[in-house]
Amino acid sequence: MLELYSRYWPAVLILWGVIKLIEHERSKQAGLPARGIGAGGVFLALFIVLTGLSATQFVRVWPNIKDHIQIGDNEDFEDFFGRSTFDYSDELSKEFPVGGTLRINNERGAVTINVADDSHMLKVSARKKIRAEEAGRS
Repeated sequence: MLELYSRYWPAVLILWGVIKLIEHERSKQAGLPARGIGAGGVFLALFIVLTGLSATQFVRVWPNIKDHIQIGDNEDFEDFFGRSTFDYSDELSKEFPVGGTLRINNERGAVTINVADDSHMLKVSARKKIRAEEAGRS
């Protein structure tokens, strides 16, 4: 719902303006004094603009920060979006020849490489975080 509002709030503002124009024209046709938008109308327009801009920014920024929010102690849990999160870690140590080549294939996430002492050992530490929607929620 917030995503829809963030996308179409200018249409809400335009629709409100069109309604006010129609009210103005009908008042003129009936020979009545035309009413302005008044203080309530100004506050409504400001409310629509401010909430629309806020919703737009929130929808733009949220995908970048939601993966960095940690709730609890990182054990298996169901977050407030109804998804289960699982963390897995693994380590591997092997001898690595001097001048050898290391190739890393990584479709997602980040890879950090740290230089160790002069030993000829390659140590790899991996951490995976998996999120899944729970099927059949009621």
